[in-house]
Amino acid sequence: MISRILELLTFFTISLLFLPRIEAVTKCVRAHGQVHCATDVFRHEKVKISLYDHDSLPWESDDLMGRTYSDDEGRFMVEGCGDDFGPWNEPDPYIVVEHRCPLQGHTVAITRRKTM
Repeated sequence: MISRILELLTFFTISLLFLPRIEAVTKCVRAHGQVHCATDVFRHEKVKISLYDHDSLPWESDDLMGRTYSDDEGRFMVEGCGDDFGPWNEPDPYIVVEHRCPLQGHTVAITRRKTM
């Protein structure tokens, strides 16, 4: 009985040595800028800016890497890290700006804009 357990442990230990390593690529980014609203000069404060990692596989959702809000002059700085499975697959960061800047001729707008 004990020899059988030792054989199984040896088999599993050797099997683990031949398994391929699991690797992931990690990438950290920082983005800074300033948002402006051409139709309402007071709408550039407290704009939500989110940094995401785009995942192209259908069963994966994009990963949130960081989030911030613009200051009273519209300036922002957002940073974060993302990782993707495999040595060939690097994170693809993009920014989403959620604002309420109305379009020319309109009074209200709730827009979600994605920037790569």
